[in-house]
Amino acid sequence: MKKLAIITNGTLPLPSTKGGAVESLLQTFIDKNETSNDFQLVVFTVSHNKAIELSKSYQNTKFIFIKSESSLFKLGRGIRFIVNKLRKNSIKNQFIHEVLKFKNQFEGADLILIENNITFVSYIRRITKKPLGLHLHNDYLNIDNEADSKKILQNLDFVLGVSKYIKDRVKEIAPKSCKVDFVYNGINLDRFGNVNLQIEKNKFRENYNISKEEIVILFAGRLQETKGIKLLMEAFIEINDKYNAKLLIVGSSGFEDSKKSSFIKELELLSHTIPNKIVFTGYIKYSQIHIIYGLADFAVLPSLCEEALGLTAVEALASGLPVIVTDAGGMPETVSEKCGFILKRDSLLKQNLVKKMEQLIVNKDLKETMGIEAKKRALLFSDKNYYKSLSDYLKSVI
Repeated sequence: MKKLAIITNGTLPLPSTKGGAVESLLQTFIDKNETSNDFQLVVFTVSHNKAIELSKSYQNTKFIFIKSESSLFKLGRGIRFIVNKLRKNSIKNQFIHEVLKFKNQFEGADLILIENNITFVSYIRRITKKPLGLHLHNDYLNIDNEADSKKILQNLDFVLGVSKYIKDRVKEIAPKSCKVDFVYNGINLDRFGNVNLQIEKNKFRENYNISKEEIVILFAGRLQETKGIKLLMEAFIEINDKYNAKLLIVGSSGFEDSKKSSFIKELELLSHTIPNKIVFTGYIKYSQIHIIYGLADFAVLPSLCEEALGLTAVEALASGLPVIVTDAGGMPETVSEKCGFILKRDSLLKQNLVKKMEQLIVNKDLKETMGIEAKKRALLFSDKNYYKSLSDYLKSVI
């Protein structure tokens, strides 16, 4: 087996015990590699007691845990944060500082893959000439930041985006020496749309005071202004009096232990204008997220920023939900006209959100047809396709 060294972002642990979109995708890749036996993996990640315990069951993966919970690490991280704030990111962060101490692991690798952190590239390139790639999950390297992006790209052998949108943005400025391609993210489709979870769904309905007669409109994602959640709430408030419906808002400002932001408090105040019609679930563990999707009639994900792809849209599709998205980055790649609506981010966005939500509420036949097509569309984003495409690509660049 070829040896692949993977450097995580250094924020959340692997095995994935605290969530995170990138971490969940990496977990899928690691798990499937256990049975496919394609690579001998070395994964650099932050430490976590539960993750350390889980790591002992893997045969094809060696986890190197950076002791991020130690006092020394926290002190170093604080000092480096202050210096970088004063001197505009002049020194490496504490995680990559510790990772660089394992130079022997990189020299023994056939390929090194950095997960989504563009600041790590130059540091890794300085210590090894081994093939080096970047798995890019966000729109970080583009013509809007051309000079800095080109400096990073000249140190890479390849960039693998998560959507055609990301590929096109990078390819526009990448040197010929750097290959650019994309592989769609994938999820376990079998978890979503499971009809045998009625007891679990009923418990959630009871917890959130949602009756079976109510239409449930779902938003899932981080509760940040750029996700368009406030605009969605305003659109829902406009149609609230007409229909027996609730807006189910799933997520928090960040991860499991995130504090409630001032923006979330603002959203909660807005929801009080129509009491008991907008439900905030807070952070939901990924192990339960498919049950939440099962409560909904359709999903609305009106992002205002350039999304790389949008796994929440894929999860909704896999759950058999019609999906309303915007033309944000790679979001249109997830949805077709057969299973949802793609809205322009213009001055008429709120008006069009109202129109399309009403259309799906009133036209039950359309909602049902789109739901069937949604499941078909989701097949493009299966974890099996994701693993095969990613592993095939990595083999091709070794």
